[in-house]
Amino acid sequence: MSANPMTDAPEVYVVQPGDTLGGIARTYGTTTHVLAKMNRLQNPDRLTVGQRLVVSEKKVCAVVPLFIDRDRNPIKGLRYRIESGRASAFEGVSQLNGLGERFITKTEGDVVRIQVRKLDGTWKLIHETQARIGEKLVTLKSRRIVLPLRMEPHPQTPDGLPVSDQPSAPRPRPVPIGTPHQASGDMHHPAAKGADKGMKGQQTRTPQGATDTHYSKDRPDLQKYFALYTGEKITDADWDQAARTITCEIAVIKAFAHVESGVAAFDRNHRPTILYERHKFSKHSNHRFDAANADISSEKHYTRKKLDKAGHPIAPNDRYGADQYERFERAYLLDADAAIQACSWGKFQVLGENYRDLGFLTVQRFLEAACTSERRHLLDLFIPFALSKRDPKYGRGTLRNALIEKNWENAAWLYNGPGYSENNYDTQLREAYEKIKAGTLHV
Repeated sequence: MSANPMTDAPEVYVVQPGDTLGGIARTYGTTTHVLAKMNRLQNPDRLTVGQRLVVSEKKVCAVVPLFIDRDRNPIKGLRYRIESGRASAFEGVSQLNGLGERFITKTEGDVVRIQVRKLDGTWKLIHETQARIGEKLVTLKSRRIVLPLRMEPHPQTPDGLPVSDQPSAPRPRPVPIGTPHQASGDMHHPAAKGADKGMKGQQTRTPQGATDTHYSKDRPDLQKYFALYTGEKITDADWDQAARTITCEIAVIKAFAHVESGVAAFDRNHRPTILYERHKFSKHSNHRFDAANADISSEKHYTRKKLDKAGHPIAPNDRYGADQYERFERAYLLDADAAIQACSWGKFQVLGENYRDLGFLTVQRFLEAACTSERRHLLDLFIPFALSKRDPKYGRGTLRNALIEKNWENAAWLYNGPGYSENNYDTQLREAYEKIKAGTLHV
């Protein structure tokens, strides 16, 4: 295995016996906080001799690979190779949490290639990216599930023929998402930093002696919330009550319902429609999980764009996707309250972090309302949000006034934040309102 390139550069320091992070920080004129954040140190008080630390974020470009399988479990023990045109290649083995070593190059814009070794010993190119100033985490997701499987010979008869197994029992019905599995195994999840999380395998034997392995993965116990579903729809009287309470037109409120969730306030499993925001989870969990779980916890927002400014593909883990509950469930296992606050919920996609302003004493009470019905989405989430949302800092006024005046720009800003213009949210609201008023769109 070759050494990581440029370890002798002044921007990278190799830890020596007796070193402390504080001493290194003083030597390079920085702080322990900056070094810990820049190097994603879980425990700043624990350094390893030979460990490479980036000490100058302004000059170093670093790429860190994270290998996960289709279900986002870490792939450990995977041999990989990273190379660029300006630095010597580095070969390594992914750690227990799926992370690889930091690959460092000093030139921004360098094309960095990541390869994995196949079973036949050859290398396969799986990703190319461009280095940039600072550290870039590249999450590489396999299309397959990685299982800790131990192969054993099948039992044989004295004549050398395979022993026939008895007919299998009927397979149990699939367990709905949100119901916890109980299993044992040793496949660890990066989110737990070594705790018994992730894909589990329990190996037994059939009565004939053949190996029989059962697998499961952790699921948070959310069924207690989803079981609250009543299916109550919003009635004409409800729409009228909402409009009279806010003193705006019914069509204005219906425009929000259409743009936020269309006709799908719940999925076929009676789970409310959600949009998971990793920057909100990072905020409400005090950034505790950013280092090992950047795909679901980061100060960086998800994006709807497919290409970056240079025209290169943006990794799926940095984009909004269809796996909203998969992301939410992983976050829920780390910090349940922060995960609920990090999602927009239901027909009007009200963000969980607003639960106090809506009159809920706990975020769990908010989730109960979100899981109950479309009717509660309107009466218990949207109306209180419209009455309480205001912006004293940027002069946008109150959401209620924006709805009354049909000021779509202010309404969009107050409802979705400063980034609303990326998706032309104000235009979508205005067009939906006009179609509803004209009778060509029914909500």
